Amino acid sequence: MNRIEMAEQIASRVPILAERDHKEWRETEERRRKFVADYTLRKIAQMRRDDFVIGKGSGNRSLCYRLERELDKCGRILGAPASKFGVYYGKTKSDRRERYRHAAHWGNSYSQAFDSIKAALVQLLDAARIGDLAAIKEYKIFPMFKGKLLFLYYPHKFAPIYSKHHLEHFVSELNLPGTFDFEVAMQQALMEYRSTWPELTS
Repeated sequence: MNRIEMAEQIASRVPILAERDHKEWRETEERRRKFVADYTLRKIAQMRRDDFVIGKGSGNRSLCYRLERELDKCGRILGAPASKFGVYYGKTKSDRRERYRHAAHWGNSYSQAFDSIKAALVQLLDAARIGDLAAIKEYKIFPMFKGKLLFLYYPHKFAPIYSKHHLEHFVSELNLPGTFDFEVAMQQALMEYRSTWPELTS
């Protein structure tokens, strides 16, 4: 899509969406701000496992639950298995017992994995604060989880689109220049493109 076509789309669609969805956008932004205030880097570093894991039932209000469910309007990551969070509580197809589980690449035990994940989340968000894309790329956090965390904490730097397939689609449709070797680079490219349109920045 060239800039003339984009200008036509913005003129015809943005005013309608802004009027129709204004209340929902405001409420979603309030939820996002509350999440970030509730999970400062210090609080993430000090979290207990049940403050983090998803899968603990209807009363669950953990970081992962809130990020996936309460903040669904900030970009959907539902559908990917709970293992995307690195540690979780639940069953597998081969083991029907409910228990704490972890992805093997995070460590040899649940405890080790949980400590590794907390440290990685803090380092990820700190790298995003200073704009260190090389470091962001290296963290072994599941891409959709990584992308959503980055958007929630830095919504002016990262787009709320987390699927590699969707990101590739938008980058291609908008003819954005560059080589994008991972999802976060495409998120940033979309935000840089958005910043060239004053009509979209609010």
